[in-house]
Amino acid sequence: MVSRRLAPDRIRDSDCALLRARSRPDIFPAMRYPRLSPGTDSPPSGLSRVRFAPAPLLVPLLCLLLLTIPAIAQSDPRIERDTGRDLRVWNPPRHFDHRHLRLEIDFPNPAEPRMFVRQRLTMAAIGRDRDLIELDAGPLNISSLRVDGKERGFSHAQRRLSIPLRPPAPRDREITLEIDYELDLRRTAIAIGGLLWNPGEPGSPQQGRRHPRLHTQGQPQFNHNWFACRDRPDEKLTTELIVTVPDEFRVLSNGRLLSRNKDWGDRAGEGRRRWHWLQDKPHSPYLVTLVIGMMDVVEVEGLDDYGITVPMRLWGIEGSAERLKRVFASTPAMFDFFQREYGVEYPWDKYDQVIAPDYIGGAMENTSASTFASGFLDSAPGAADRIIAHELAHQWIGNLVTCRTWEHIWLNEGYASMAEALWAAESVRLKGGSEADADGAYLEMVAGALRGQGANRPRAPREPAMASNFYYDPIQIFAKRDNPYQKGLLVLHMLRERLGPDLFRKGTTLFIERHAYGTAESNDLRRAMEEVSGLSLEKFFDQWVYRHGLPELRIDLDWNADSNTLTIRSEQVQPIDEYNPAFVFDMPVTIFAADDSVLVQRIKVDGRISEASFELSASPVDVMIDPRMTVTCRKRVRTPLPGARRTEARELPAEAFAAGGVR
Repeated sequence: MVSRRLAPDRIRDSDCALLRARSRPDIFPAMRYPRLSPGTDSPPSGLSRVRFAPAPLLVPLLCLLLLTIPAIAQSDPRIERDTGRDLRVWNPPRHFDHRHLRLEIDFPNPAEPRMFVRQRLTMAAIGRDRDLIELDAGPLNISSLRVDGKERGFSHAQRRLSIPLRPPAPRDREITLEIDYELDLRRTAIAIGGLLWNPGEPGSPQQGRRHPRLHTQGQPQFNHNWFACRDRPDEKLTTELIVTVPDEFRVLSNGRLLSRNKDWGDRAGEGRRRWHWLQDKPHSPYLVTLVIGMMDVVEVEGLDDYGITVPMRLWGIEGSAERLKRVFASTPAMFDFFQREYGVEYPWDKYDQVIAPDYIGGAMENTSASTFASGFLDSAPGAADRIIAHELAHQWIGNLVTCRTWEHIWLNEGYASMAEALWAAESVRLKGGSEADADGAYLEMVAGALRGQGANRPRAPREPAMASNFYYDPIQIFAKRDNPYQKGLLVLHMLRERLGPDLFRKGTTLFIERHAYGTAESNDLRRAMEEVSGLSLEKFFDQWVYRHGLPELRIDLDWNADSNTLTIRSEQVQPIDEYNPAFVFDMPVTIFAADDSVLVQRIKVDGRISEASFELSASPVDVMIDPRMTVTCRKRVRTPLPGARRTEARELPAEAFAAGGVR
């Protein structure tokens, strides 16, 4: 999903590493005493016996420390101050495997806020016989509910639907839950999500606003506002929508259209048509989509040029057909590129793109049918390609492979953001540009993400890391300071630079193939990259994925002409404390000397201050500090070389690129 970024300071997100004060001698060095083995009264070899004869000030000091421990613990925002409750969000249990969702929808008059639905949900108990079904369910006005054809009692309160089962549902045996309900479309939207209906504005000068219309937005957990489900990304099921509407309205949903009339649906009585969509490969509930309106539908042009056989159509307001073709003209080239980049064929039955007049979320990667905001319709050719690429890439990572919980949403959004950068490079190639120009376009996108993270200093315990299960509402995750879009791209870029593009691509393919039609966590990506590279990446993921913030460097350069030695000193100036240790990384430097020699080296950075010296054959004329941004940090040369100047654009030597390979 691409969304408008909220101001981080207005979000109540905060996070930290757990403070284990009583067992952290690094926090309380005065409490470091040798630990004796059980049953012994002798100190370990080499240590003198410790006698606890308190000095006059020791007892008051220990009392002060003990009084301080609870106050420090309360500073952890994940622990509720008054009750001591852990406020982190844990994934709820999956007592049933949801296998197929069928929605039969009757929308008799789109100008009126009434929709009638029959829902059938096929599921099977996991682990043991189960005597209770619990589902997320919003404002569904339920008239009847049946399990395997028998009426059942239920309770429906606080957006939860509970259905006791007597006798219990046997383990692994499929049962079918059937619910008849009515929707009041004035109550099915929350913020930007759910089912959003507009009765139309007949007098509007904008043609697309004159007629009734609706669309859905499921991410992160909004779709239970119009059908009952376990509204979590780790639930995967096939879906089917059968929607009956007046003649002049069109309906778009996931999967392939089973109706015989592919343009208007099949007749369903006087003045009505039925659209039957089937998504027969599993996906998550938040990716289910429904768009209804008076729309133009056109085929994407240029598929034959790339040998693409997957159907692709564009949907938009009446009279928008030609504009739709211009806006989405690059889709076939993108489609071909991402199939090659990911090494996995496009997995769905079609790829449609729709511009919905009232959509305000930017864009959304619903399975096989991405939704875009109305502003895209008036964009110049190519102007929207970044977002179009972003949503298309999600069809692989986001939809085919989905984050298991929202804690790991950076996998979805980081890869989609990287897709924007990779497409920027590919579009340069397609226009005849050089590989250097293509690489420059890619790096400019990376630099943009780094600029966007400019204020992201380490703030544990006050702020959550990029991968963190501490949040008040999952929508907050998309806009937190350790942003899954920008920092997600930067982390993947660092991996790509460290492994090299070929191995990174191979690891991505392995990751997709291993978790296709399923879910994944951050460590699943780590294991895939480790497997193809032979590297240990635990430290990398711990530092860049599970910790908040980025390092900030000040660089000092000192040239000693007597010894022909250049000394490079770096200082980490971001907050460093027991919650936010110094970052550890190798920082690439490229040194240009007056005799045209070039030296490519790495400086080991493992503390607040690091320093390295290099003997040169001639005086340095320029020093480039990590020109390819292989380390995600903000850096500034505090003390430059005396008299150094950059008289022309310098081309990096091949060694500077090779230095980014597997180590």
